[in-house]
Amino acid sequence: MSRRQTDTTRNAMTMMNDFICAEAEYAFNLGKPIIPLRFEANYTPGGWLGPLCLNNLYYDFSSDDNFDSSFTKLLAELQAIKPRAVDTG
Repeated sequence: MSRRQTDTTRNAMTMMNDFICAEAEYAFNLGKPIIPLRFEANYTPGGWLGPLCLNNLYYDFSSDDNFDSSFTKLLAELQAIKPRAVDTG
């Protein structure tokens, strides 16, 4: 990969991270549910994501062994919060 491609990729990732951070902050400020999902084994959130995930249970999709169990739990949580999300606008 050339330096230009590396810089372009890094810039795109930084912009996406900034967008995700703003989206998470917006949801938090509105009191909307935030449900962390983990897709990389042994990943520990840092920066702005660390405190956000500290108080939330994450669903681990980092391996095929966890997928079915995590999906079932995630679906149950989504079904449980759906009425609240609709009621609060």
